[in-house]
Amino acid sequence: LRVLRGLGVVKNELGRYSIIEPTEFESKSSLEILWDAVCREKTIQLVVDYLKGNPTADGRAVGRFLNLKLKREWSPSSETRTGNSLYQWASWVLIGMHQEEIPKPPGRTKAESEDQLWLLESE
Repeated sequence: LRVLRGLGVVKNELGRYSIIEPTEFESKSSLEILWDAVCREKTIQLVVDYLKGNPTADGRAVGRFLNLKLKREWSPSSETRTGNSLYQWASWVLIGMHQEEIPKPPGRTKAESEDQLWLLESE
């Protein structure tokens, strides 16, 4: 849920999660909502562009690139952790750009992902 909150898809009010602007999402599936939010996220866009120019880069390289580009002072372990996470999401976007369907999101098994998507469904 932290990722979804960071993407601006959901909000937490008094321990209850809800979609921020449900009217915008009425005709979209949970996966489409997530896809749109991830594709709009500026850091993901930076990483997608970086990977297009550096197709053999790994998560560590992504973290190092962002550390320098965004003028952060991350430790090597933070570069790796952050880079690996953003590498997964940017790779998901790149794969989806070349497919007719949105691929399964990174980070969880299909069953775990589907189990969590109910949180986004409109009431």
